[in-house]
Amino acid sequence: MKKCANKVTQIVVTSPIGNILVEFCTFGLHSVNQDPEINDRNFQPDSRRKVEILDTSFSLKNNQNAQNCVNWLDTYFHNSKALTGVNEQQLFCTIEQTTDAPFYDRVYVALLKVPFGETVSYKELATLAGNPKATRAAGSAMANNPFQLMVPCHRVLPSPSTSGKQRVGNYSSGKKVSVKEWLLMHEGHGLKNGHLV
Repeated sequence: MKKCANKVTQIVVTSPIGNILVEFCTFGLHSVNQDPEINDRNFQPDSRRKVEILDTSFSLKNNQNAQNCVNWLDTYFHNSKALTGVNEQQLFCTIEQTTDAPFYDRVYVALLKVPFGETVSYKELATLAGNPKATRAAGSAMANNPFQLMVPCHRVLPSPSTSGKQRVGNYSSGKKVSVKEWLLMHEGHGLKNGHLV
């Protein structure tokens, strides 16, 4: 991840999965993450909840990238058929996008190519990022993902068991598995007892 010396602004955006914290500067996004206070014990999704900035006096008119982020989140939750991919060049000013970029950054860029409703294993993600032997490093990148939803770490699953059952796996270091399950169901997957069906 690149360092940015610009002033970073944070806004809170409401959503069906609770508040989302968006940090950005004039050059793009720094992070997009669900409120850290939300966990499996208190997660209460509401698909009717609007996506909007909590502080109504705050205006995004001077930051198109932050506005694009809020618009993308609204589309993801309320009009997913119209969802398009994320333009990483405009949105993520802290991710290096060169062939010699750090592995984490290559993982984030590779995961952007996994579309709504599809999933990959950690091994497949490591392969997409250019190092099929770096499965653990891909998992570590997911645990440190600064762009929840937009870089869709909820679409990354463990390899299926020998019985063929596909576990959902952890999310947010195991603290938000119910959020991952809700996101996967939102994207059309069936779930039963922590497994895709």
